[in-house]
Amino acid sequence: ALNLLKMYLELSGAIVASSKDGEEALAQIRDRSATATTNLAKPYDVIISDYNMPYANGIAICQRNNCT
Repeated sequence: ALNLLKMYLELSGAIVASSKDGEEALAQIRDRSATATTNLAKPYDVIISDYNMPYANGIAICQRNNCT
């Protein structure tokens, strides 16, 4: 299901990043946010997260990143 979602998002023009667990997801979000002000990258517009990821679930990811 993840690969299918990724394919549809990319076909619609989205730039997609995926991670194997919550720890990697948090690192990607942190790194993207840290470099957003210094180059052409910008923070993620949307985060789609699995509730049952290892190391940090979707709720924890949102809490640590002030998702709204």
